[in-house]
Amino acid sequence: MAESEAPHVRGFLFADLRGYTQFVEKHGDKAASELLSAYRAVVRAAVAEFRGAEIRTEGESFMSPLGRVGRVHPLGCGATPEWSRLP
Repeated sequence: MAESEAPHVRGFLFADLRGYTQFVEKHGDKAASELLSAYRAVVRAAVAEFRGAEIRTEGESFMSPLGRVGRVHPLGCGATPEWSRLP
């Protein structure tokens, strides 16, 4: 079914940094804070590009509803090249 045919279907992005706790333990709080700030900036930019909304962050977790379910996969894939730029 096309997105325009199913206005009641919504997408939801849940993003999380794999290995974040181990990163904090290995590199310390300052490096972890810098990583988290950069990560959130990447996710926020991608969410804005796909017309989503930030509803909650919890630690390194990021939750965002997207207007259409078809935006979830491109958002995750679109943010991926930015990960290499994180500290």
